[in-house]
Amino acid sequence: AEKIELVLLLGDIAWGTGEVTRTRAMLDALEVPYVPVIGDNELHNGDESQVAAEWATHYTRLASELSGFSMAPTPVWNPEFGKLSYFVNFAFQHK
Repeated sequence: AEKIELVLLLGDIAWGTGEVTRTRAMLDALEVPYVPVIGDNELHNGDESQVAAEWATHYTRLASELSGFSMAPTPVWNPEFGKLSYFVNFAFQHK
């Protein structure tokens, strides 16, 4: 009824290891493209690498669903925590 064409998930996708897979399964039921962005929950819980691995195939699929989709390489050095982090940067066009 709302004619939603695209969903942006702006961080804090899931809390804890088991929730990452569960969240992905729920979102895959959507009939429109969705773009998940890792938030600080994943960073503080140490789930970043699992989240990145879980969404890798989805990001590849977005390249065929969204015009001009690109994603900066991850992980990148995070000087605040002194380790690699999975900050994500996307670019794409919608309408």
